[in-house]
Amino acid sequence: MRRSPSAAVFVCLLTLTFFTRSAKASTIDQQVLANGGGLGSSGLTQTFTVGLAGNLVGVDVGAWSDAPATLYILGTTAGVPDSTKILRSQIVSIPFASQDAGHFQPTIPIAPLPISVGDQLAIALVLGPGGSVIAWTQTATPYAGGEVFNIPDGIAANRYVPLGVDAGFRTYVDVASTGPSAVPEPASLSLLAIGLFGTAVRLRRRR
Repeated sequence: MRRSPSAAVFVCLLTLTFFTRSAKASTIDQQVLANGGGLGSSGLTQTFTVGLAGNLVGVDVGAWSDAPATLYILGTTAGVPDSTKILRSQIVSIPFASQDAGHFQPTIPIAPLPISVGDQLAIALVLGPGGSVIAWTQTATPYAGGEVFNIPDGIAANRYVPLGVDAGFRTYVDVASTGPSAVPEPASLSLLAIGLFGTAVRLRRRR
């Protein structure tokens, strides 16, 4: 009669769990509060400067629109958004009713995007012809890391007009991949080796 799996198998599985545990909670990197009036256009983009290395994993936008919009994460050239550097894009729904008290939409997750300190990127919201996205602006302290640009001719035209204001936004960075926790601990490696050895011995005895 076959015996039940050994404790070594359990140790092995437990150790593997350590390696596949979820990453640390993401951290707010850049932020501008949306406490001013609304600014409307068929397309708007806010540039920002990365302050934490890791993976950009989400954004909050202080904006709304009646129709689904396309959210872009763009690279920049000399501080200006650049449509030839589309890093991420997705359709988002940002209705007026889903804003919180600070005019922010629920956090929009994005596919992890590797970033480094000092990178200049842009968050763009674009609707089709005739559509309008309303961004809530910042009226208190100017944001030194970027500004709002109008996108008058659509994303493909690659024409951006600076408006001299800032829109409300937040960026979320997962810094786990750059920290010490990304490197397997020696104790975990030892447990994994012991577990695999015990499993091999158990299987050999069954033959």
